[in-house]
Amino acid sequence: MSARSSRPPGAARAEPGEPRVKPCVLKVGGEVLESPRRVRALVGSVRQARRRVPLVLVHGGGGQVTRMARRLGLRTRFRDGRRVTDEPMAEVVEMVLSGLLNKTLVTALVRADVQAIGLSGKDLGLVEACAVPGLGRVGVPKRVEAQRLWELLDLGYTPVLASVAADSQGRTLNLNADDLAAAVAAALGAVHLILVSARGGVRRDPDNHRSRLVRRLSTLEVEARIALGALTRGMIPKMRAARRALEQGVGRVGIVPAASASALAACLERGRGRGTWIVNAPAAGGPAGKFR
Repeated sequence: MSARSSRPPGAARAEPGEPRVKPCVLKVGGEVLESPRRVRALVGSVRQARRRVPLVLVHGGGGQVTRMARRLGLRTRFRDGRRVTDEPMAEVVEMVLSGLLNKTLVTALVRADVQAIGLSGKDLGLVEACAVPGLGRVGVPKRVEAQRLWELLDLGYTPVLASVAADSQGRTLNLNADDLAAAVAAALGAVHLILVSARGGVRRDPDNHRSRLVRRLSTLEVEARIALGALTRGMIPKMRAARRALEQGVGRVGIVPAASASALAACLERGRGRGTWIVNAPAAGGPAGKFR
């Protein structure tokens, strides 16, 4: 790599001798990637925000994996909200997430002048995972090589991670993208973890996607809502990932909609905006409050 090409223009990074700018980790679900409008908002927000804060993107794609498995004649089974992943299904997961979806997202970012680099947890040994008993090739992050990610960020690149990793024996494991994003954010000491959701956050009525958003929740309230059944099944792993990230030192966690580019960029840069924000303390005055 030549000296001229080693630092992409326009990306936030510290000058030599200056302290590093803390990054933001942005997790994108497969349902967001299925909508051209949401992808445009996502790409526009990354293009805006990366000039002020280094970014790492993490993505899933469960719906796309299910459809590809169906086309290939594979049965999809879930247990406790997690996909049971045998060896053939693990091949489909890697093909769809590390291949099709990762490269589609990277291509859209590069076309918008974002110097994105597509990776999975396997590349550079970025993530080591361990298997979840009883689910086959399903894993949870065990270790994140933060220094490798920092090397890419320091060069001005935007890493885009598919939620696939390997265990200590090199076996492919399917990771929940919320879990991976939380682990990456904690390892980097991220200033914000932003989970982009088609639902836009936690709804007061979990069965009505048009009901009002809960603007603020404490980590204590998260577990209470889970126990009361006041969260949808897909929202539970997001909330638990948010709690873990906060407990490990991440500054702020938001579950936000892929609305407009400017609104999402504001969430990335300032950790504020539309959506549900999780705080590592009891919420004073109830979940609604006057949080902005």
